[in-house]
Amino acid sequence: MKRFLKNCIHFSLYLLCINLLSFLVIKANYYDQYTTFNDSFDTYLFSDSHGAQLEETTEEQGIFNFSDPSDSYEDMFRKVKYTVAHSQVKKILISADAHTMSTYREEYNNLDRSTIYAAQDDYESSYDQFLQRYLRRYVPLLNGKSRDALLLDIKSLIPKPFSPELLWSEKTKEERESKAKLRASIHFENSERSVKMEKFIEKIITLCRENNIQLKGIKFPLTSEYRAEIPGKGYSVEEVLRKHAIEVHDFSAIFEGQSEYFGDQDHLNELGASIFSPILKKEINLP
Repeated sequence: MKRFLKNCIHFSLYLLCINLLSFLVIKANYYDQYTTFNDSFDTYLFSDSHGAQLEETTEEQGIFNFSDPSDSYEDMFRKVKYTVAHSQVKKILISADAHTMSTYREEYNNLDRSTIYAAQDDYESSYDQFLQRYLRRYVPLLNGKSRDALLLDIKSLIPKPFSPELLWSEKTKEERESKAKLRASIHFENSERSVKMEKFIEKIITLCRENNIQLKGIKFPLTSEYRAEIPGKGYSVEEVLRKHAIEVHDFSAIFEGQSEYFGDQDHLNELGASIFSPILKKEINLP
């Protein structure tokens, strides 16, 4: 019996050490990469990777970029609520792209990371809060996303033959069309929009109205190849916004045919971001 207890203690200590090391790696390369809030602005941008790609270029225009790749409207709601409580926000810009109410955002999101901005009443129960905010965060072995991030970190340490990736503008027309078709098939896999995502965009609208905050929808620039794949597709978040008399600014075709401004089929590159951010500022009438 003593030997069994001793083995259990040793196993528990090993497991604790593995979890601690895993957490330190994941914290540095996953959790700490999530955007840190800045309360010194009065205009904030909330989006997924389309807005995140603008990086700090928006801050030069007086807009804090509170966007992160894979953010869902539930993540954005947590951030908007936090922003309202911790800043003097007057204007909010939010992604209104065609794919943002897709059901895939219910699975592929940042709820394990945006929990740091969630209020207690954002959870269904105290247990749900403990599970999301503490257990899954600090015990990464129980969090599938953390495990995936750890595996990617480990794989990145394995040397690979150098194979330079062609710029989007350097790819052939056929390659660009193929990649655009693949991305569109992922974004618009289901024909029905997410009821859950619609609920959270409605919550954002209500929160902004209750706090006298001007809300505007933003449709980000897209390549001509990607735009050719999506007519008739989409989940009409702009209809939800316009139903509430919220203006939607459509920049999707602003760089039509100008592939040098894109990093891939639906994201701007560094050059595109630096050119687009001043346009965004002017269009939304920032001083």
